[in-house]
Parts: sequence; structure tokens; C-alpha cells
Amino acid sequence: MTTNPRLLGIQAGVAMADPHNISGPTAELLKAAGADMLVANAHEAEVRARLESQGTRYDDDRKN
Repeated sequence: MTTNPRLLGIQAGVAMADPHNISGPTAELLKAAGADMLVANAHEAEVRARLESQGTRYDDDRKN
């Protein structure tokens, strides 16, 4: 457990990169807990790029 905004942001980014958006509530909870959302957005982009390079498809319009 942590209250570090950067670490919370990293985990929020992972949740935001979920291709099925099942982890959306987790991302919202992390945001409410003080996650650094600039870190979260950057980490989401990195995670999405890695997942897409491995064949994961995103069928929504969340992609930047």
C-alpha cells in the first residue's frame, strides 16, 4: 500500500490501458486516492503501445 502519487499514477495507467475497460473503476479509485494523472496518462500510452505490439486490439475510441 502506498500514498505516493507517482506510484498510484503508474498503477492507474495500467488500469486505464485495460483493453476491455474492466479496470475503469480501479482507475477512478486510484485517481480519488491521489494518483498523479499526468503519470497515469503517460503510463497508459506506454502500456497500450506494448499490448498493441503483442497483438491486443482496442475496439474503442480511447486511443490517443
